[in-house]
Amino acid sequence: MLDVATRAAGGLARSLVVAAFGAAGTVIGGMLGLLWGFVNEDGLLQGVVVGAVTGALVSVELADSLLRIWTCGDCSMDERIKRTRLVLRSVAAGRLLRGSVFPAISGALDSQIEALQQHHSSRGDLFEPSSGPVTAARRAAVESLPATVLTKETAGAGQHTTCPICLHEFQAGESSRRLPACGHVFHLACIDSWLLWKPHCPMCRHAVY
Repeated sequence: MLDVATRAAGGLARSLVVAAFGAAGTVIGGMLGLLWGFVNEDGLLQGVVVGAVTGALVSVELADSLLRIWTCGDCSMDERIKRTRLVLRSVAAGRLLRGSVFPAISGALDSQIEALQQHHSSRGDLFEPSSGPVTAARRAAVESLPATVLTKETAGAGQHTTCPICLHEFQAGESSRRLPACGHVFHLACIDSWLLWKPHCPMCRHAVY
């Protein structure tokens, strides 16, 4: 009985944390969307709606990832800190926005960034080389890396059975990539979104291409 009550309390606390993150993300995203709509003349209402939805989804995904890390009983403190840094780097690199949350609009976002750079090209470089827009050459380099479809055997094989980026367990039928240089395995969508902006392994920092 006590165990059931403890689990229920833990589930309630987890839900409250995720809800708090989602509410904060909705407010912040709505404010940023309002500013974006005003600056770009895309419509204030559209900016608020898109910003609020984006902020909520990204915040909920972030909260879920952090809770998975810090409630993992098999992880050491060093590993928790390392994974937390990885998640935060992924957010900074736009992985949550361009990856698993909004995979369908990844190309549209890249196109908008490239168009923005061309629009400002007469004023000098808008982006630093380390954070520049996705180029066709970089996308081709990422897509040339070996990919495979996981089976029941391969999904549960190896030391790690979860994707280090999204922390979700590998499932049979999912597409994955194993980086040739270091051998780390990730969900294909997760690592592709990361490598489009950071040309190194998010786990060991080894150069990929």
